Amino acid sequence: MRKSKLKRFAELDTFTNVLQNFNFLQPVVVNHEKQIVDPKGKWHSTIFKNNNPIILELACGKGEYTCEMALADKNSNYIGVDVKGNRMHRGAKRALEEKIENAFFLRTDINIIATFFEPGEVSEIWITFPDPHLKKGKDPKTFN
Repeated sequence: MRKSKLKRFAELDTFTNVLQNFNFLQPVVVNHEKQIVDPKGKWHSTIFKNNNPIILELACGKGEYTCEMALADKNSNYIGVDVKGNRMHRGAKRALEEKIENAFFLRTDINIIATFFEPGEVSEIWITFPDPHLKKGKDPKTFN
């Protein structure tokens, strides 16, 4: 693994606008302080501190679209979801630098996304740019 990629992983671990799940069999998310948090049912009160609609962008990649939509629509909260922390780093970092307070990021597999949200907590779910080139032979249960 390249040094720059390792650096981005380490930096992502410190971002206050990112929650990460590293185990798909026993999903638990941790924050920037390595504390286990349970955001389910608390996105409005704890994460965003408002009652604006929550819009998920699944497979957000670099998070560019998540950030742009959050900037364009301050009356909604946007959560970019992706399993690839290396990619997500760009959008999460931008959101912090530009103080985009209605953008947040969740690093997890989208197959278990319901684990982290109460029914009705999310207003919309978007899959804007799905990956048409699925890789074979990868175990989707855990990742680094």
